Amino acid sequence: MNDNRTVKIILDGGCLSTEQLIAELQACIPSQSSWNWNVRVVENDFIVTLPSADDLERVIRYGGFFIKEKKIQMKFEVWSEEQEGLLLPKIWIR
Repeated sequence: MNDNRTVKIILDGGCLSTEQLIAELQACIPSQSSWNWNVRVVENDFIVTLPSADDLERVIRYGGFFIKEKKIQMKFEVWSEEQEGLLLPKIWIR
């Protein structure tokens, strides 16, 4: 894995506010209790930087977390800034 610890979180089965997502992340990834969770919303998904590369590897390996009481599956994908936005090919018109 590279040094990028940023993930895209996709919620399946429901929705969470940013504050609820942070509370779930703190419960699921307790390695850094004082970590400043910087959450961005892109379309209907969340972009979050995790505390460590080990945390990134763990959430990718296990595919995410299931929030039982809310019946929501949190799925994680590695994210890079290149994925943000849409790149259009250059064309020449005569």
